[in-house]
Amino acid sequence: MSKRLTALTGNPSLPTPNPTLAVVTAGADNLEAAYSTTQANKQAVKTSVTDQTIKEDDLVQLLSQLASYVENRAGDDETKITSAGHGRVRILGRSDCQSNARLITSGVD
Repeated sequence: MSKRLTALTGNPSLPTPNPTLAVVTAGADNLEAAYSTTQANKQAVKTSVTDQTIKEDDLVQLLSQLASYVENRAGDDETKITSAGHGRVRILGRSDCQSNARLITSGVD
């Protein structure tokens, strides 16, 4: 881009470019600024996704520990298991966590 602008600057064969070189330079500067902003936002998203993944892993670990607790305390006693709000105790995986995280935390006061 700058090579073209330089070639047009003061060029007697093309004395009055339209749009002006100042307008084109401003457009290039605007694009560069938008690109920089986009790159910063992409990095922020990557950081946010990493943080979310860590928190999901932490929650899965906690829910696994909780399920183990219920299983150890309740044994095969269905009444105890259902009193904990579970039809059946099982270890939750990432997909369980993603789809149920809002439900799990919505009941926390």
